[in-house]
Amino acid sequence: MIITAQNPASKKLSEEENCIRNKCLQCDLEQYNFEFVSVGNNDFSWAEESFVCRISLSFAIELARKYQQNAIYFVQEEQLFLLSCLSDRTNINLGNWLHRIR
Repeated sequence: MIITAQNPASKKLSEEENCIRNKCLQCDLEQYNFEFVSVGNNDFSWAEESFVCRISLSFAIELARKYQQNAIYFVQEEQLFLLSCLSDRTNINLGNWLHRIR
């Protein structure tokens, strides 16, 4: 799973606020092995520092809700998916993950 605490509900926060929020999320993930990644749109004009880790879908959604996130990402068979954490649970294939993660 790929999750961030930055920019809740897609509202741009300051770099300092986003850093504080991600530090809190990092504490929630401290018992899991995780890596830092940046995930963004096609041209990276919108990107968020995120965490990639092996956690259950239910825990990922729980954390996303805690940090007011609209969605989480996951990779399956080289494809990056955006999964809504809102009631609609929309699941969108964004294409090859290598183009959206740095």
